[in-house]
Amino acid sequence: MYLSEFINGEIILNKLCFDDKGTLWLGLSKGLYKKEVNGNITSIISEQYINDIVCTGESVFVATSAGALQFSHSQLDKTRWLMTGKDVQTLFYDAT
Repeated sequence: MYLSEFINGEIILNKLCFDDKGTLWLGLSKGLYKKEVNGNITSIISEQYINDIVCTGESVFVATSAGALQFSHSQLDKTRWLMTGKDVQTLFYDAT
């Protein structure tokens, strides 16, 4: 499967992130996608400009042009917005 099967037009890749399970998270100008180890690509968030991604443990944190959100690898349907109405450009994770 290729991203062009999901997205029409220009694809701008802003951020890549591998989680501890080997899943590749792709932050694009047109949304957040994940590519699993078996090659399957899934749209997680559509029509959002993704600026940054941080994967830590079971959580994925995403910075978008509309705010910042967090969700669990196992519960992708339970997105929690941490901030809305702000263009969040970058995230920082301190593992200490």
